[in-house]
Amino acid sequence: MPLITGTANPEILTGTLAGDTVLALAGDDVVYGFDGNDLIMGAAGDDILYGGSGDDTLQGGAGEDFLFGQSGNDLVTYAASLAAITLDLTIPGLSTGDAAGDVLQSIERLQLTAFDDILRGSLMAENVQGGAGNDLMFGEGGNDLLMGNSGNDTLCGGAGTDTLDGGAGIDTASFATAQAAILLDMTGVGPSSDEARADVWISIEAVEGSGFNDKITLGGTIKVAAGGEGNDRLLGWFSNETLSGGAGSDTLLGNEGNDLLLGGDDGFGSFTDMLFGGTGNDTLIGGTMVTLFDGGEGRDSFIGNSSRDGVFYNEPGLVLNLRNPGAGLDAAQGDTFQGIEELHFLGGDVTVIGGSASMSFFAAFAGFHFQPGIGAETIAGVDRTTIDYGLTLSPVTLVAGSSGIVGTRGAAGDLIGIANRLILTSKADVFTQTTDSQRVQTLLAGEGNDRLTLLQSSALSVEAGGGKDRVLGLLDQGSVLLGTGDDFADLTTTGSGLSQVTVEGGDGEDVISIAGQGGTLTATGGAGNDHLTLDLGALSGQGLALGGAGNDVITLTGSSAVVEVLAGADNDAIIVDAMSLGALGVAGGDGNDTVEVTALAGQVSGGKGDDLVTATVVASGAGGLNVLLGEGNDVLTLSVEVPGSVLPGSHVTVLGDAGDDVILSTLDSTFATAFFDFGTGWGDDRITGYTLGADVIRFVGTAAGGLDDFTDLDISGGPDETIIAFGADSITLVGVNWMDVTAANIFFL
Repeated sequence: MPLITGTANPEILTGTLAGDTVLALAGDDVVYGFDGNDLIMGAAGDDILYGGSGDDTLQGGAGEDFLFGQSGNDLVTYAASLAAITLDLTIPGLSTGDAAGDVLQSIERLQLTAFDDILRGSLMAENVQGGAGNDLMFGEGGNDLLMGNSGNDTLCGGAGTDTLDGGAGIDTASFATAQAAILLDMTGVGPSSDEARADVWISIEAVEGSGFNDKITLGGTIKVAAGGEGNDRLLGWFSNETLSGGAGSDTLLGNEGNDLLLGGDDGFGSFTDMLFGGTGNDTLIGGTMVTLFDGGEGRDSFIGNSSRDGVFYNEPGLVLNLRNPGAGLDAAQGDTFQGIEELHFLGGDVTVIGGSASMSFFAAFAGFHFQPGIGAETIAGVDRTTIDYGLTLSPVTLVAGSSGIVGTRGAAGDLIGIANRLILTSKADVFTQTTDSQRVQTLLAGEGNDRLTLLQSSALSVEAGGGKDRVLGLLDQGSVLLGTGDDFADLTTTGSGLSQVTVEGGDGEDVISIAGQGGTLTATGGAGNDHLTLDLGALSGQGLALGGAGNDVITLTGSSAVVEVLAGADNDAIIVDAMSLGALGVAGGDGNDTVEVTALAGQVSGGKGDDLVTATVVASGAGGLNVLLGEGNDVLTLSVEVPGSVLPGSHVTVLGDAGDDVILSTLDSTFATAFFDFGTGWGDDRITGYTLGADVIRFVGTAAGGLDDFTDLDISGGPDETIIAFGADSITLVGVNWMDVTAANIFFL
């Protein structure tokens, strides 16, 4: 092959009829190749190269060159360029580098540089071979052959039936210049659009969609898909794939395999991109706008880049541990989060353990159990939502108002929508209801000295736990259980006639004060020496006070339809002052009790033990008190309280049981009289203040023991004392002349 070499000056070089090698060197040269397969290299300068006949190779070099292949299968090469070029065959003025200003005519093949080149073809068919760089080629019209060679190339055939050969590297077949949306299914199962079906791909590892709303399903050897602009839908298959949505509101589904899903960088709406990992250990990365994530099964990583990215879980029964991701269960096990603002749970019975990040948690179905972390958390649940601060290391303050339950201190930044079950820490917590928001149904305090302030019209169950707790406020219906410490409760019940409130002390020495309104109230002291103070002035239902174990003090005032007071087994004190009680029952219990009752009517019992009983009947013209002294040596004081202008007729009935009882009566017979009833084995009793002719002694059920008539009694005494005896039992009437006692004063029932 002849070698023809020019000079540095402008000149005209002419080849032979054989295949020549022409080196034009510098200068604005004109070269004619003539016949043969020539290699013509223009070097620097604005050269004009004619290939002539044959399969020629033209290299213009630097400068604005005119490259005319003429006949044959001619090649223009930029392989010797020292930098990347842009070669635009549609608008040559946009070409850069060694291709700047070049004009190509009758050229069948093109060869690019070893750098990252850009090629834009024409409406004709192009045959282009890239170099070692990461080239970007647009075939435009015609049936193009685009060959990437080595490097990670992007090949866009455009219109026509194109062949895209990526060569070595991770190469992409692109539909960026398509004039309509692309439908491409590489599994061979689903349909594909005409433009997607027309091309032949060789050594292609990735695909890029158009600027429209594409649907691309990966398959075969292609593992990467990019959506481009538009609202695209990209689907992976069974291997480890990479899906990138690009611009637009995209939907990405990885399916099986360990996939990488990239949302893209723009969009609109409350959720822009939707990324579904499927099975496998997937990495899902959101764009700059809002992204919705669903990792599916596997240990997934979620990375958000906007101000509101949300991860959705559809499975019921899962456990998500944000402190120790490996400790989770089911679809949430091993999942990690970075830059994620929201977690949504669409299945029921979910357990979440919060971490250090500030996040929002939304449960759509019942059975949400949440343990807050140290971040600022927003929790929105529905039925059976449990918020558990039990493992929180610092005490919390929670204020339940119209906008939710707001936390400070150990719960700083937390906002809770509803907590069917709210569990506090083991420290000194504060819980306050500022409005009747009905956001909590069960409140469980821990071992610290807690302060609980209530304001709720719906049912609420409170367990104060250990420590010296204070429970205050208003409660419509529900229960309060004090714990093991010395607790204080000051409550007002506000319910209707059907409401029920129960307050129960714990093992400590509790102080319980309740103003009862509405329906039914039950108060129990529990173990320990407790103080119960009940104001039942507006209670319409039933009131029940139980002392429990310990030396309790029970004070009851006001009025109610039905009230019952029961002391425990120890030495208790009961004080009842309720003038208008409809029905009253007071029982002292087994210890040595002190019982003071002022009432219109009711039942009073000292119980077992040596009791001190004071009974004051409120004169009303009817009704009265029944007093059962019970076993033991009891002391009873009787009196009458006259509230105003009343009619006579009230009475007190006293039943002395076993034991030597002492009764002191100051009853004014004008308003109240006494019936003193004695059964078999009543002991040696003593009555002071007996009014002969007004008060009555009655023996009840003694006939079986032989006492059923006045003559069976042994009457003795003196001017100031009467002794009525039967066998070993006796009654001493202090201040009564024994000669005045007749059968008219004693009755047998």
